[in-house]
Amino acid sequence: MAAIEKPVPAPYPLSDRRSPSAKGQPALVVHPARGAAKNAKVILIPFEPRHALHIARWASGDDLRWLAPNTPPPLTASKVLSWKKENGEALVLATANDLTPFGYGELNLMRNRENCFWLGHIVVRPDLRRRGIGALLLRGLVARAFDHHRAERVSLIVFPDNEAAIRCYRRSGFVKTGDEFHQFLTSREVHRLCRMEISREAWREHAHRKRPGQ
Repeated sequence: MAAIEKPVPAPYPLSDRRSPSAKGQPALVVHPARGAAKNAKVILIPFEPRHALHIARWASGDDLRWLAPNTPPPLTASKVLSWKKENGEALVLATANDLTPFGYGELNLMRNRENCFWLGHIVVRPDLRRRGIGALLLRGLVARAFDHHRAERVSLIVFPDNEAAIRCYRRSGFVKTGDEFHQFLTSREVHRLCRMEISREAWREHAHRKRPGQ
């Protein structure tokens, strides 16, 4: 009996850095030295329940505290499945050839701010960190917010000691706009977090900015 091929989810286009508002751009191709696989085409697709087990293996210790401070350890697939908000959108970054996820993040509509979205649970597979994958994932999520959802502003919160994430956000054009204080289910302490944001105008300016040497 012939094998039944599973339909491939339609990818959301990841626009080129110099053209963040262009429609119908092909998925980005990650340089072999920096990507998940040689000549891997990278696509942003809707999160599916089958992805949860992969993502549950990506965070523990400080990584889990930074990623999901309301989620008690250990991280499990069922806990990952509980993250998505009712008015939100969960997405994964995957290679087009086998659809194996190696990045995850969420877009959520802010309740009290019209046309504003916030990013949640942004994480990259541990063995692929520090290779530009986080910036690629972030770029895809922000472009999705501005191009598809017509957002005017995108924000996030981050622990001050998560220095690698803060550097990634700053390189992607986010700026600190203040502090927020939260008490999480996993701790009785009140924690200070940095709020970072990027506007539509700042995103366009940042995305069109030429890299050094170009």
